[in-house]
Amino acid sequence: MPGRHLPRASRMAMALLLALSTAACDLDSLTGPEGPQGPEGPAGPAGPPGAQGQGGGTSLISRTLTINNASYVPGYSTVLTSTGQAQRPARVVTVTDARITQQVIEAGAILMFMQVPEQILSTNVQWAPLPYRNYMVLGRYYWNWTYDIRPGQLRILFFIDALADSTPPALNSVTIPTQTFRMVIIPPG
Repeated sequence: MPGRHLPRASRMAMALLLALSTAACDLDSLTGPEGPQGPEGPAGPAGPPGAQGQGGGTSLISRTLTINNASYVPGYSTVLTSTGQAQRPARVVTVTDARITQQVIEAGAILMFMQVPEQILSTNVQWAPLPYRNYMVLGRYYWNWTYDIRPGQLRILFFIDALADSTPPALNSVTIPTQTFRMVIIPPG
């Protein structure tokens, strides 16, 4: 047999090689203490763009209206009372807009704002939400603006609320100042 006559140095080298390979297989079970955190590596390349999102953007519709005293016509504002509903005299402007749909009324929103002075005698203006109430100090009553909506139209209503001990002017005798309004339609989405 030729393998029996290997020189002694060759047999020792093979035994050493066999021992080392067996020890190497067992290195996974040997653990030492964890070393310190290394420095952060460089940033990798940018990833691919993400998938297109669902249509989450809402398209607001804004319309500015300037309304003067002559635009108002006599009408009524319906109010809730403890016994049901009542109608109160009001001056009314009807604005038609096909974008005011039943779907917008039920699942979207329609907001109204009016430009008013920031403070008494100021020329700076700000947008105030309707309903808006302005106290008339000398007469001790309130001027009120509100709105209601129905499909295809929005009504701006002006009326007067008197304090218990005051007599406000007749509604049809009041000159309503020219006002700028902003209607915001928020479609459902």
